[in-house]
Amino acid sequence: MKKTTAIIMSVLILIISPCAIFSAATANMGYNSVDICEMARNEAMFDASNNGCLWGSAGLFLGPIGILLGFFIAPPVPPGRLIGKTPAYIESYSNCFKDEAKGKQALYAVKGCLYSLLMYGAIVAYFWFMGKK
Repeated sequence: MKKTTAIIMSVLILIISPCAIFSAATANMGYNSVDICEMARNEAMFDASNNGCLWGSAGLFLGPIGILLGFFIAPPVPPGRLIGKTPAYIESYSNCFKDEAKGKQALYAVKGCLYSLLMYGAIVAYFWFMGKK
């Protein structure tokens, strides 16, 4: 019984070990830096669109400061997307993700700022026309 168990365990180790090593070594196989960056940009656009209300509000209430914050605050990369990847993949993905997300955040903040300017202009125009009557 012990001999059979030892043989089975040895066979399993011989089968599983190369699979684990091969999958770790080929986690990025088929991806070049352009593909990685493109994936990161697409996922960053999706993530940034989920925070559009936050950054639009920052632009609306903080004006130019909200826009600057959108450019300088880098969102964290979701760690689930980096599990089992090589350091080169992680670095490339993180840089592209943060660059794209910052731009998208700033765009939402600009939209919020423009909306506040439009509202302010409408209020000023309303009181200006009402004062002329």
